[in-house]
Amino acid sequence: MSVSLSKTPGVVRDLLILRAGPQDLPHSEWQLGVLALVSICAEAWVSMRLLGVEDLTTPALQATASIGVLLGLTFLLLRAFGREARFVQTASALLATGLVFLLLAALAIAPAWPLPKESSEMTGIQLAAGFASLVIVSWQLLVRGHILRHTLEVPLRRGVLFALALTLAKLLLEALIAQLGATPA
Repeated sequence: MSVSLSKTPGVVRDLLILRAGPQDLPHSEWQLGVLALVSICAEAWVSMRLLGVEDLTTPALQATASIGVLLGLTFLLLRAFGREARFVQTASALLATGLVFLLLAALAIAPAWPLPKESSEMTGIQLAAGFASLVIVSWQLLVRGHILRHTLEVPLRRGVLFALALTLAKLLLEALIAQLGATPA
């Protein structure tokens, strides 16, 4: 198993520069599980730092919901195209590249932590960090589109549109889940 997984970092690098596809990753449910767990932990930590909160509970629950929604929507998209057999590699590619983008975004916005409650209180460094984050998110959409292009066998433009739709649906579902969690019983 370790021999086939050892090429994963190189494939992830190539995914980031649009030179590889998800099919170049090993088909490994174990790797997907590890990537999901690491993604949840990383997202929770970054959220905790970004929001300046001490308790990890809420960021961890939100990160778990976020990764679950991403994986669920990805599976539904692949199923709609009759490509559910490609789920493990596609999900692994999305999570692995997502971790890299999360790290890049965290590095870009680290000088701005924690963010102020009001936008009028933002400093120049925080505004620059926001711009850097926008560039990173745009690059991530392109990479996700590239991954989906390979998976669904569609042109890059269409892959990027699917990536944008997937991202927007993910954000809407996360907001709905957060709203349901905030509703008093």
